[in-house]
Amino acid sequence: MKAITKLFLVIFAAITCFGCEKIENDNNDNNKGQNTQEDFYYVRFELGASYGFSDVTISLTGCESFSKYGVMTTYSEVLGPASKGAVAKITIGSGICTSSIYVSKNNGPFALKRQGTSSSLSYTINF
Repeated sequence: MKAITKLFLVIFAAITCFGCEKIENDNNDNNKGQNTQEDFYYVRFELGASYGFSDVTISLTGCESFSKYGVMTTYSEVLGPASKGAVAKITIGSGICTSSIYVSKNNGPFALKRQGTSSSLSYTINF
């Protein structure tokens, strides 16, 4: 009986000491590269008016500018990718319309950042 008890104690001690591997917190390993990667942004420009506007120019720092000429009642365009600090700008040649600038960070949903009815609207990406 003593031999069986000793055998169980040895097996129990072996399982306790060597049978389980210490589990490290994997969250630290998974997040190591996350903060070192630079964020990227896309910008959606939207314009709309009841009576029309004309000669629209949109620009985003680091991307090509676009111009559209003629009278229109709606216009939408997405530019990117861009980096933090980039400036998004809408310029309208004539007419009155509502201009909106939306920004998406790292393929997330677009969020409204600026809206107005002036002939020029801009937003600097800062989040």
